[in-house]
This record gives sequence, C-alpha cells and structure tokens, in this order.
Amino acid sequence: LPVKAFEASAEEGQVPSIGQPGWSMEILSHSQTVIFKAHLSEEILPTGPLHQIKQDIERKQQMPQPILKISGRSEHGVEDYEFLSVDENLIIRDSGGAVFGRIVKEPSGEYALQEARGFLHDFRGRRVKWAFSVAQDRPGGSIMSMLVTWRPQGRLLATATRYQSKKFLRKGPEYLKVMNSQGVDMLLVLACLLGVAAFDLAPKTAALAAAAQHRTVEEDNTYGSVLDLGSPKFASLTTGVLSRLHMGFHRANSPAPADGGWQ
Repeated sequence: LPVKAFEASAEEGQVPSIGQPGWSMEILSHSQTVIFKAHLSEEILPTGPLHQIKQDIERKQQMPQPILKISGRSEHGVEDYEFLSVDENLIIRDSGGAVFGRIVKEPSGEYALQEARGFLHDFRGRRVKWAFSVAQDRPGGSIMSMLVTWRPQGRLLATATRYQSKKFLRKGPEYLKVMNSQGVDMLLVLACLLGVAAFDLAPKTAALAAAAQHRTVEEDNTYGSVLDLGSPKFASLTTGVLSRLHMGFHRANSPAPADGGWQ
C-alpha cells in the first residue's frame, strides 16, 4: 500500500486525502502490479432487509454517506468487481451489500471485528474472533504497522509493516507491506486497515491539524496586537524612543561645560 496515498493532502494540490470523497489507492502485488483498487465515494446505502442492522447507529439512510470500496478482477474475469465496502460507521459489507460485520474500538485502544449474525444482523453477544492494533509514529501521525490476531489464542493472522523501497541504490517510495497467514482473507484485512485509516484515524489527524492551526492563528493575532505598527500606541512609543535618541545624540555632540560636568 503506497504510504503517499495515506498522507496526501488536498491542500497541497494532490489527490483528496484519505476519508474524503474522490480519494483512491492502487494496491500493488510484490511485483508492483496492480491487483486491487480502493476508492472512496458518497452513496446512498441499500435499505433492504439483508442490508439492515438491528442496533440503532448513526446512519442517514436517505442521504449519501462516505463509503470505501475495494475492487479488482474477480475469479470469473470481471473487471472492477467490488469485493468489500466499509462505511463511515465502520460497517463492512460484502459484494452484494449485505452486512458482514463491523469494526469497534475497545477501551484498550485495540480494534475488534464483530461478525454479524441472524437475519437482522445483531452484533450483541457475538464473540470477537479478530482483533487488531494500529501503531503510529505519533498521535495523529503516520501509520507504521498493524497486527491482526485471533482470539482468544492470540495467533498471528496478518501484519502490515512500513518499509522503504529502493531504486538503483536510491530511496524509493514508502509502502505498507501487508502479509497474511495461510487461509486468512487478505481482502478482509485490507478492509479493516483502510476502514480504520479513513474513518477513525484520518478525522483525528484532521482535528489535531486544525487545532494546531488555530493555536498558530491565535499566537499571530497576539503578537500582532502587541506590535501593531499602525496603532496609536505604537506610534507614540516610537516617537518617544526617537526623541530620546535625538536628545542623546545632541548631548554627545555638544561641548562639555567649563566645570567638566553636566548640570
């Protein structure tokens, strides 16, 4: 997964940042060929009985919602086949739009994948089998790694680690290299990672950046009010300083009194 696609900023004239409509990413194989694509758009979610969930969550069924989809070539040769999707409530749906499960964040900071059960997709009391943790270089910073484990045994299912590629002994682009154990659904691993990045980490990063910008503006306004060059207070202060400098210069260049001292 190209790290640049995670960190792109619309303000820098690049592609929309992750979590915003229009964002996209090409998912590459070890040989650098494109095998999947992830893209984010706004759509009205399906409302049929197989697409509903029993709990009341924040949803606007008749309004377009951000949804991230993973697509690629199907086993039957269909191009741009949509395998999985994740919406802003971290609900994962299969290719037909039916609810598969949802991602929740636990008090420990780990994420867990709750599989849906029953016709109405009730999550309550459902045992969590997948748990995963995401490490960042700093709060609101870049994703460095992810670990997916099986509960309760703690068996390692998949990893995502950041590495620096090389081109002719020079540093190339950075990637998140995703590795899965045998029998583990790679698409589901990608859906969990991208869903958390788009709808949980990205909003927090944006909030931290906005707070930092707000503090900078406040500091600039504070300094501007203290050193307002156009204010009468500053003009008066400047006049006083220049007047004293002029008096000192006049004294320094005037002959001293006969008695050798100044009165």
